[in-house]
Amino acid sequence: MSQRSAIFNQDLLAEPFGPFQEEHALTSDVRNTTVKNPLVLDCVQFELEGTNEIVGLDECEPCQPEYDLERCRHVTFTGVLEISNLKWLSPETIDTIGGTLQERDRVARIATHRNALPDSQGRNYAEELNFWLSFDLGLKIRVIIRGEKWMPVSYLQSIHVPKGLMLVARSTRRYEVASLHIETYERSRKYLARWRLLHELQKLLGIDAGPGKSWSDNKTPLAGRTPEWFAELYLRHRAYSFEQRRQRPIYDSDSDSDIEPGANGRLKRGREHSPRSVSQEEVLSLIEQHGQWVMDQVKQRKHGKWLDLRVWALWFASADARVADGRSSPPEGSTGRKVVNKERSKRGLARQVSPHSPSPMAVDARLPYPTHGRKVDETMLRTYDPDFSPQSTTLGSPVSSPERPSTPVDPDLLALLPSQLWQPPNVNSLQIWTCPWRNCSYLIDLFHLTDEDMDHQDITEEDKQRFRRKQWSRSDAWAREAFAYMVDRHHHWHFNDAGIDVDLVGDRYAFRWRYSSSQPRPTQFRNVKVDDRRPEPDRIKEEAS
Repeated sequence: MSQRSAIFNQDLLAEPFGPFQEEHALTSDVRNTTVKNPLVLDCVQFELEGTNEIVGLDECEPCQPEYDLERCRHVTFTGVLEISNLKWLSPETIDTIGGTLQERDRVARIATHRNALPDSQGRNYAEELNFWLSFDLGLKIRVIIRGEKWMPVSYLQSIHVPKGLMLVARSTRRYEVASLHIETYERSRKYLARWRLLHELQKLLGIDAGPGKSWSDNKTPLAGRTPEWFAELYLRHRAYSFEQRRQRPIYDSDSDSDIEPGANGRLKRGREHSPRSVSQEEVLSLIEQHGQWVMDQVKQRKHGKWLDLRVWALWFASADARVADGRSSPPEGSTGRKVVNKERSKRGLARQVSPHSPSPMAVDARLPYPTHGRKVDETMLRTYDPDFSPQSTTLGSPVSSPERPSTPVDPDLLALLPSQLWQPPNVNSLQIWTCPWRNCSYLIDLFHLTDEDMDHQDITEEDKQRFRRKQWSRSDAWAREAFAYMVDRHHHWHFNDAGIDVDLVGDRYAFRWRYSSSQPRPTQFRNVKVDDRRPEPDRIKEEAS
């Protein structure tokens, strides 16, 4: 039988080949990325040359405040490139791939108890691969390419990759980056979020200018382009647009049957979903997070400034003053209720642990880009802001004095308690509170509260509806009080789980073990000397007889 007549085993192509140096592996037939013909790299990872330390765009891009010139003077990249024509590869690279194919085939035949010898000699795997690639059978091979990052990358700003990330290598070859390695992505969150905000603001200007217009065609006076103005534009044109109803940001390409194949989460024709409710407060919080960086980019432009920097600077100064004073402008539709029921607060926080408290939920968050599993950025979530400090009495309030009571508390018990219990609970700029207990991933997202979060006897149905409709403000006393109840409920779950009772004694809380069996006793175990010696084998046999 002819070697070419044999059916090529596609399983041998499942794993990418390489890595190969870009300048040695790729030929001149590999063209630059264009809008219609992108040269796509997957799972791109950036490393420091010499040390192979993984870095992200936050620290290796000159436009970022975190940019470290000395560390990131020479940055290399690694990515997976799909090859459909072997003319893209040098002869030496093709020979290397052929040798790898032969070894993979040999291992596969041994694993399936087939004879590996007939194919181990005299078979030209590279020639056979080239033969099958010449047919339009959908065969693809993937190679790992290494190169040196040459110019700053461009995200959502390049004419060659207008909707993604463009990378330029030292060879001056342009690549479209389809996805980032998870470690590089975690170190690129700020870079991506900042450019995404700038792009969204410019897109809103284009939408407001009219059909077929760009952001530079907008005639609205610069003084009128305030953050509130942009937030209103977003709520009017983007939050509930047809594009949002047709796009699913979180999806499983293998199991979601209503997703268009290869469309990055776009639903099939005729299918839509209802976008979640978005408040003006949420939009403004995102602008506040990275707006000053956007101002710096506008400031560096010699011509075509599209923001009034003085107006925006005054807005940020006003926002900082509100944070310092614990005030905030209530969102549209907020009733701004100020009354606090002190008796209700004391009754809810002094109650004993309920044995029916729900267990903490598991965080199942996903990355918006790339579509790999996402882990929670704890460094971001644990950066507390002082703009949501509840005034009601909680376990973390100053009433809970850290002073040692007359009866000393078991040090093993104290070791279980997080230090944040002695501080007022707080949220970060995204209005998220993260549980400080060890190995707990529970969080409270005030913009996306669940029924479990609000499962407290002293949170009224009226308050729950206000949260669901986003009709609350950081200055609302009732919202601060309800937030304290949510945090308090979760702390009580941990107390119950650890077998700890909490008693309110005067104006402070006392902690004690509920049962003696709950108390760990490591000192007793340290005093026991265990004889773990084993007799010799002959001795065992002799005694057994």
